[in-house]
Amino acid sequence: MTARISEVIHGWLGWCPNAPAQVRIEKAQSFDEEVVPPGSGSFKDRAFHWFGMFQNQIMLQTTGTFCIGFYMCAGLGGVPHMNLFLVGILAGLPFSAIVGFLYWRIFYEVLHDGPVVLWNRYDKTWGIITGVTVAASLCIWTLVFLGKISGVSLEMTSAFFGGVIAVSFIGMLVSIWKWESDTHRQLCYDGLILELEKEGDMHAFR
Repeated sequence: MTARISEVIHGWLGWCPNAPAQVRIEKAQSFDEEVVPPGSGSFKDRAFHWFGMFQNQIMLQTTGTFCIGFYMCAGLGGVPHMNLFLVGILAGLPFSAIVGFLYWRIFYEVLHDGPVVLWNRYDKTWGIITGVTVAASLCIWTLVFLGKISGVSLEMTSAFFGGVIAVSFIGMLVSIWKWESDTHRQLCYDGLILELEKEGDMHAFR
């Protein structure tokens, strides 16, 4: 009788003597495992990511060309002709703005159509701008060197072209800053393909 009462009580409590034993296994996270938060990649990964951003590449090129242009003026005897350096800057800004506008079109092509091979986007317009600029520069340098242009020295020419070179990438840099600010997207470039930064990459390095 006592055993029967005990079985009834255990039944009410949800325990059955004939039921198979159930073992509940819970996977506990080891306290020794280090949780690595997003964005904590190695310095090497962060450096590759930084240099892969198109904006950063153009910013470095802009800084480099400005230093080269300033050296052409200051290092090649053009310091007395700083006014020509400023004239060269003013003359180079329109060309720089045209290049920035052409790249602006490419950026929207990447946004709407996907990644592009950047070299394939240098059409006839690019060829004309490059050809005219190089040809005009070589002609002027040659004529000055041969003394065919009276009153113009190599130092004066260096100062002028130094100013032109100094601002050669300004238009492109401004174009990138404006485009990325308007679209809230960022561009990546690996030396061949220009594309939008992937969402996963964006969050991983922030």
